Amino acid sequence: MAEIDVWLPRKLRFLREPHRYKVLYGGRGGIKSWSIAQSLLIAGGKQDLRIPCARETMQSIRESVHQLLEDQITRLGMKGEYEVQKAEIRHRHRNTSFTFHGLRDQSVHNIKSLEGADILWVEEAQNVSKKSWRTVIPTIRKPGSEIWVSFNPELETDDTYQHNCRIYPTRSFVSNTRARARPRPTSWRPKRLILLTIRARTTASLGAWQWPDRG
Repeated sequence: MAEIDVWLPRKLRFLREPHRYKVLYGGRGGIKSWSIAQSLLIAGGKQDLRIPCARETMQSIRESVHQLLEDQITRLGMKGEYEVQKAEIRHRHRNTSFTFHGLRDQSVHNIKSLEGADILWVEEAQNVSKKSWRTVIPTIRKPGSEIWVSFNPELETDDTYQHNCRIYPTRSFVSNTRARARPRPTSWRPKRLILLTIRARTTASLGAWQWPDRG
């Protein structure tokens, strides 16, 4: 089986690097979603990965990134590697799976079923509520697990981007896909930076996660 790779713009090459949080925002040309989908499909062909794909609400599978992933499987010539099922996408030779979830629609029990995830992809994250973030972030706690976030800024009141990133730079990387400048780690704060804030005050119970006020 030939190894498949894709070209990524320089500002998105951090998707191939280990970071706890990977945040892509801005722009509406599809570069965020395409780059994430292709990167995850290729990664899932190299190692066993459990990849839930989530959004705030999902009334049907058609509202998820299921179709996008199926399209990218075709584009990458990976039909022989992935089996596209009605509500799940599985690798034919590895224990890699893509599942689809609505965060607001999940009960506490179902949210906890995400605990074994390797990578959580939250698409259209501008709609994700503070309550959903508070629930799902400490749930994705497998060693080495990552949370990938993609969104288009809309309103300043949206919970996802009304705060600034305050995660340690070594654990987080953000990129404005519309900007021409080279992205920098989250220690760099542009004047109008609109990004996800997740402040983790680690405790033994993982219970002290909170969203700080903007400052």
